[in-house]
Amino acid sequence: MLMLMLVKSQSFSPCCYTFNMTIRLVITFFAIFAFQFPIPISVSALVSTAIPSDRDIYFKFDGLNFSRYLHLRRDGTYRQVVREHLYVEEKDVGKWEQNQVGNLLLKSDLHYHSIDSGTLSISVWHRERLDTLLDLRQRIQRFLKNNRSLSFPRDEVERIRERAVIGSPEIQIGDIMVFSARNVQRSDLEELLPAIDQFMASTAKNVFVFKPFSYKGDVIFIEDDRLALTEQIIEEELAGPDHPTHRGDRHGYQEIEISKFNEEIKDTQPFIFFPEMNKLIKDSTESLGQDAAQP
Repeated sequence: MLMLMLVKSQSFSPCCYTFNMTIRLVITFFAIFAFQFPIPISVSALVSTAIPSDRDIYFKFDGLNFSRYLHLRRDGTYRQVVREHLYVEEKDVGKWEQNQVGNLLLKSDLHYHSIDSGTLSISVWHRERLDTLLDLRQRIQRFLKNNRSLSFPRDEVERIRERAVIGSPEIQIGDIMVFSARNVQRSDLEELLPAIDQFMASTAKNVFVFKPFSYKGDVIFIEDDRLALTEQIIEEELAGPDHPTHRGDRHGYQEIEISKFNEEIKDTQPFIFFPEMNKLIKDSTESLGQDAAQP
């Protein structure tokens, strides 16, 4: 009884009453403020979702003037189809799996990652270029030995080794790409040597990682290299008014039905802003078909 009286007396003490009123005023003020100035809530985030392995799955990434499609087979293999204005082509094949955190891993049979160091990059997209890396490494070493400067003009670095453009042998491009308008720092070129060694020793140079991401309730898969930029784009997009072009497949690979997959890879990507080009291509294709049919 004494304890009950003490509790009761404390609950109606002037001090507690003042404290409770203060808390209520703070909550009321915050509610009014939040109503007048709503805090933006992100509806996109990294998620973990299981890809069914008992059936074939189809995904699409809509790049506006091109589309990419993924066909994940239940036997653990995949193919990637690219659809552009002038062609539809199977660009990649390999094996796929999903790791414990939900990332989609594509182990390509045809392609490798690039090698990057500062503002420098070496494209090893086609596997046959792997055998040329040792020669390029030796050329870089000779260049550094013969040139003691702390920086070099970008055209000199690009000329360390050049190759002809396929179909246009008169056009030469550098094997080392420079993503800067300024001179190339010696340190970037020096660090390219261990980057080549690490790439050669890596068992993941042909593994491309896609992270599952929730966008407006749908799950899309975004390539790991593009994740930070894509998150920023989505955040800015969702902060503005909604628009029909705000779709998950514009930011990553989104699952589609097999019927949509089969229908879209039958024909080239339409010219969205130039409908007259669609008619021209269609007429040219039909004309070629008629000529081929004639004896």
